[in-house]
Amino acid sequence: MTGTAPPTSPRPAESGWYNTKLCDMYTVVGMVVAVGRGTRYALAAALLALLTALSPVLAAPPTAGGLATPTGIPLPPPPAAPIAPTLSKASTAPNAPTASTAPALPQATASSTIPVGSLPWPVHGPFAIGAHFHDFQNYSGVPYFHGGTDVRTQAGSVVYTPVAGRVTVSKYRIDAARVPLHFQYQRWPFADRADTDARYVEAAVTDDQGRTWMFRHLDGKSIPSDLLRRSRAGEPIPAGEPLGTIVAWHQPVLPETATYHHLHLEVLASDGTYLNPARLMAPLPDTDPPVIHGIWFVRNEEETTFPATDGRPRVSGDVDVVAAITDRMPNSRYILSPYLVRTRLMALSGSDAREILPWTEVVRFDRLPVTGDRTQLATVVYKERLRIDGKPLLSNGEMGPRFFLLTLTNGDRRAGYAARRSLPTRSLRDGIYRFDLEAADLAGNVASASQEFEVRNR
Repeated sequence: MTGTAPPTSPRPAESGWYNTKLCDMYTVVGMVVAVGRGTRYALAAALLALLTALSPVLAAPPTAGGLATPTGIPLPPPPAAPIAPTLSKASTAPNAPTASTAPALPQATASSTIPVGSLPWPVHGPFAIGAHFHDFQNYSGVPYFHGGTDVRTQAGSVVYTPVAGRVTVSKYRIDAARVPLHFQYQRWPFADRADTDARYVEAAVTDDQGRTWMFRHLDGKSIPSDLLRRSRAGEPIPAGEPLGTIVAWHQPVLPETATYHHLHLEVLASDGTYLNPARLMAPLPDTDPPVIHGIWFVRNEEETTFPATDGRPRVSGDVDVVAAITDRMPNSRYILSPYLVRTRLMALSGSDAREILPWTEVVRFDRLPVTGDRTQLATVVYKERLRIDGKPLLSNGEMGPRFFLLTLTNGDRRAGYAARRSLPTRSLRDGIYRFDLEAADLAGNVASASQEFEVRNR
């Protein structure tokens, strides 16, 4: 789905679940305010200190006392006899279900003839994933999807193209602002190796499937002369051709303190769709499941959470369900967003549970739900901030430590996304319900959580 202007059709009547499934498209801009660089570093340092203090709690699995949250607010424990599924968390058998009432999470398929996971990564030697292409970012207060995979390695590492195709070498700059909200690239030909703007040189290779592979943050002085000649002549290059080396970066991304030298790898399909580069590369070892820090309920398009009594929020009207979910990979402290999230809704009556909404994939990031400007839907899929008992909890997508709030009721990957979509509790009978959540990474490691809540409209 691409981001479009909101239609002018009226909102559907609140009778039945189509209010959740078929609503108008609106894009909202949150309330995060851009601050100066020094202030942002101070805020990042404060958040790092907070997460460091809470790390024994955040790293711990859910217990009978509830789920840990960054604000210390516990979630209630699951029912004594839960019906929610328990899926395997071992990467040796991705997505292998245990005895469960829910189907296993299906494997994604590639969007091309190249098999999933068949291509070599563009750097040799050790590297880490510093950011996923679907991560929420908000440098300078501008919310957007990251759009590429950050391959974190040493400055000076040689970058090789994993695909053959026509090559173009460019300089570029980012034009982004909150008002009016936009995030765009401006490019012009790279003249010669002396004509370089540190950190912003790109080599792009268009393969025989029409996909364009963009390799950013190359050292302009390292671009091979023959590559520049082929770029000017429009000639193709073979797979495995060196493109240059990674330029030195200027700052870390917390909680890692090493300088963030990295390659930004971005892949566009021929129709302009952003594809997940990690889906096309050889799989990386990963045994760490995502972490679900908390689940909260707010009025649609608002920020203040409904108050809870004995850990169970009482809600009414049109409701957004928001979860804090993070992930990371072994031997790395970089904080990432989950690859896949799915949810379901259960009605509780005594010891019985009845499914109201079946398991639905909210996101599966094989591709982004937009083309063009990546600010589209960024604050619809992600939530910029919550206010919990008067205290703010913010998504952080810049210098780190990164943190991600996802809105789970603004749509799904098949039907699309819109800010006005919600959980219309007036279509439910008053009573007790349970919201079930599963989050998975690319390796098939799964985390699950549940939150009971009370509907009271009458």
